[in-house]
Amino acid sequence: MKRLIILFLLAVGTNLVNPYLASADSYWEYWSSYEIKAKVKEKIDFKVKPEWRFKDDMSQYYYQHVDLGFDWKATKHWTLGAYYRNIDELKSGTWKYEHRPYLDAAYSWKWSQLSFDNRGRVEFRNPEGDGNNTERYRNRFRVRGPKWTKVKIQPFVAVEPFYDFGVDDWTRVRSYAGVSFDITKNIKADVNLIHDADKGANDWSGKNILYSSLKWEF
Repeated sequence: MKRLIILFLLAVGTNLVNPYLASADSYWEYWSSYEIKAKVKEKIDFKVKPEWRFKDDMSQYYYQHVDLGFDWKATKHWTLGAYYRNIDELKSGTWKYEHRPYLDAAYSWKWSQLSFDNRGRVEFRNPEGDGNNTERYRNRFRVRGPKWTKVKIQPFVAVEPFYDFGVDDWTRVRSYAGVSFDITKNIKADVNLIHDADKGANDWSGKNILYSSLKWEF
C-alpha cells in the first residue's frame, strides 16, 4: 500500500510539472534555502530562513531574502506564524529592497497514510522608494506520502495560487513536486521542482525552478 501511494504521488507530481518542463517558453532558475529552528517554548518555535536565487538558466545571482519569525502550534491541527521578510532583488541593473511582513495560518490533518496541510499567507509588501505598498494572499495546498527507507524519504506535491489585492486578481500559480528526507536526527532536506506561472498583461508566462532546502533543528 505504501508503495502504491508513493507511486501515485510521483505520478501526480510529474503531471503537475511535466507540461511546463517541456515548454519552450520556460527557462530555469535555482533557489537555495536554509532554515534554522530553535524551540522557545513547548509550542513556540523561532525560525531564521535565508534564501538565494539564480536566474538565466541558473547563471545569474539576482535575489535574496531573509525571514525572521515565530510559529505557534495553537492546536493539534492549527499552526499560526508571524514573520518579517527582508528582500534584495536585482532589477534592471539596480538592487531594489523590500520589507515584507507576513502572517501564516496552516491547517494540517492525516488520512490513512497521507498527510495534508493547507497554508494561507497574507503578505504586506512595502518596496522602498516607490510607495507602491500592496497586500497579497497566497494559499498552498500540499499532500505528503508515507515516509520510507532509513532516511525517511517522503514524496510530496503542492499547488499555490496567489491573489494580488492591488489588481484584484489571481496573478501567479506555483506547482510543486519533490521529496524530503533526513540527513541526521536534527538536519532535514527538501529537493523539488517548481513551476512558477505569472499572469502578464496579455498572457501567462512561466519559469522552472530547481529548489533545495536544508533545515536545522535545535
